[in-house]
Amino acid sequence: MTNPQAGEVILATSIGPRPLRLSLSALAEIEALLGVEDLSALGPRLAAMTMAELNDVIAILLRAGGETRPVEVDPVEAATALTELFTRSARAAS
Repeated sequence: MTNPQAGEVILATSIGPRPLRLSLSALAEIEALLGVEDLSALGPRLAAMTMAELNDVIAILLRAGGETRPVEVDPVEAATALTELFTRSARAAS
């Protein structure tokens, strides 16, 4: 079960559905990974990610959701889940 109020979404992975969670720690890791200094720069940077960066961001969000093992994901599903996660988180924050 996901908690949409906590900014969670489910992503289908090679080991079954797993939650992605956008925690403050995960957000800080993502900002560092992508080399952005504030939230205003994050959106455009997310839109221009490489495939490797997408995989790294998904790994961060899976860890924040409690997953400890490496998993494989479909890139299109990962990008869709990432968009939904940030959309839900923005709604919850407002």
